[in-house]
Amino acid sequence: MVSDKEVETIKDLEKLYYESTGISDFPSSSETVGKYGPIYGAKVWSYLNNASPIFKTLEKEVWKYSGFRVVVPSKTVTTDGNKMRFASLDVRPSTFAHQFTWSKEQEKNDPSILGILREQFARHHVEMLNIQLWDGINFNSAPHSLNHLISSRSEVQSSLEGGCGFGDGQKLYPIQYGGEEVFVDRLKLTNSWADSLVYHNKGIPRVLTKEMLRSALLNQWESAGSPKLIFTVDELVPTVKEFVADEKLELEKGVVSVGSGKHHTPLVFMLDTDYISLRIAKPSQYFEAGPSVGDHDMNEIQSTGMYRTVLNTVVRFFSPQVKIRDLVI
Repeated sequence: MVSDKEVETIKDLEKLYYESTGISDFPSSSETVGKYGPIYGAKVWSYLNNASPIFKTLEKEVWKYSGFRVVVPSKTVTTDGNKMRFASLDVRPSTFAHQFTWSKEQEKNDPSILGILREQFARHHVEMLNIQLWDGINFNSAPHSLNHLISSRSEVQSSLEGGCGFGDGQKLYPIQYGGEEVFVDRLKLTNSWADSLVYHNKGIPRVLTKEMLRSALLNQWESAGSPKLIFTVDELVPTVKEFVADEKLELEKGVVSVGSGKHHTPLVFMLDTDYISLRIAKPSQYFEAGPSVGDHDMNEIQSTGMYRTVLNTVVRFFSPQVKIRDLVI
């Protein structure tokens, strides 16, 4: 058995949550504790690692501490050359949870209903998490999404003027000042280190061209970055792949589609993934509570099932990350 003090890798985390009996934070004392949690939690975790393009492509790390350092490029030239500076940020895990309900009457009429609901919401949890990590659409620009994190002062200003909409990225990770959390505001010139390379058209859609991609690539190189992964939607993959072939780029993680542009905001991310990861506090878990699962003392008619994953997206160097938005498909 792996104890929480021995968790160093994602494999250790999986053993702790799915193979041991040491996890006791279930929200009820029902007879399903320790039974369905590991089974369905492990199933959703497997779905995430195989069905969510973002989740399976980005590096995953164990959440060991809340604070982390980001690179703050310095333009001051000294006798030692250009020196890297750092800022210490304090980012907290985000909880992604989706729940469903059923009654004993439903189970009586259809004994298979609970199994169906578990499967349906397992896939729903994965699909929604993928959307939230991409652009957070309908989730208040989800501060953990790539669209929110990879932003710039120019995009924020355009958004405030009604041009960009989702993903304005104004409020970034909270930074600790005297024990208080204060969000980093990209509108402040002193926070220019939090600016990524964002190519927008003030909310007016335009066709993605290889010239746009080439210009972005050159600026990424000048910002001390190198593309390891290009994320986009299905409809824009052909143009991106043509560009990669023309430039003879060798992408470590390739060109990856997050899904259809009908369900995801059409964006292109050219990411230096040396500085981006998913930090996992709790892998996927499944909980059940209510009279249908043994909580006979609960004065409720319906029982509840819930899937939960706790994590956040960590960007440690913003300057070389590229986003191209306002694209038609």
